[in-house]
Amino acid sequence: MSDSFHNQQRIFRRNSQSFSLAARFFRPEDQSAVTRLYCFCRAMDDLADDTLGGDLAGLDQALNRLSGQADSTADTIEGDFIALAREKSIPTTVAIELLQALRADCGPQRIQSPPDLIRFAYGVAGTVGRMMRFVINATDPRADAHAIDLGIAMQLTNVMRD
Repeated sequence: MSDSFHNQQRIFRRNSQSFSLAARFFRPEDQSAVTRLYCFCRAMDDLADDTLGGDLAGLDQALNRLSGQADSTADTIEGDFIALAREKSIPTTVAIELLQALRADCGPQRIQSPPDLIRFAYGVAGTVGRMMRFVINATDPRADAHAIDLGIAMQLTNVMRD
């Protein structure tokens, strides 16, 4: 295994102890993909967290790479995600939805209603559930709704916890 993968595993275990533990129950051939997806999502969330002062350049660059408007070499986190998306048939449009939601969430937010909260949770977590569906080879299209609901539920749990 590459040093990059071992670094991703360290990030995964350090930043998400419960999810990295749960990932051990996935098939061995899926564990690497789970780790790679987690690291991509974590890196994008970190870019969003680093937007103090309104500097959205990092997120904008990531969006441009994912949408093909900028070069995305394999040694970038976006490049690794694009490779993973090809391997697992993950629609990059879902990753773009995630980044757009993270971008929209930069700065103070005022959620006015329960539907607003669900839309927010879908954007930042339901999209991750949708991508996970492909990572673990849940190919039945009906699984999409359940993956979205799981992502939303996890985000609502985080909101309540925090």
